[in-house]
Amino acid sequence: MSEEIRDKINRLAEWQARKDLLDLDKQAQLKQIIPADIAQLIADLEFEYKAMLDALQANIEELTEEIRQAVLQHGESIRGDHIDVLFVPGKLTWDTNRLLDLMQKYPELIECYKQGKSYTVVKSNKR
Repeated sequence: MSEEIRDKINRLAEWQARKDLLDLDKQAQLKQIIPADIAQLIADLEFEYKAMLDALQANIEELTEEIRQAVLQHGESIRGDHIDVLFVPGKLTWDTNRLLDLMQKYPELIECYKQGKSYTVVKSNKR
């Protein structure tokens, strides 16, 4: 079973690599068909907008952090017209090893023991 899953993971990586190669091929073909003067106009436009976009992104990041801090202090989620900011209380944790030791001494504690549902995360391991 794990070999079958590994094969699927490897197929996923192959498809992602194929997509990246197609994107690179598309960019190369665009570079070939766009005349140099038009390419320069596009580059100039990109440069002109980059400064404005960078400044706006910095403002967005700063305001986002201000909002996060305000919602943390408020202690509740806040809904905007287009964006919701969710308040997530800190996760309650326990010293599992200590509790397992205490369960031997106090067996009734086993009734309080629950294990959460397993889940997966798909991420690139870029070796």
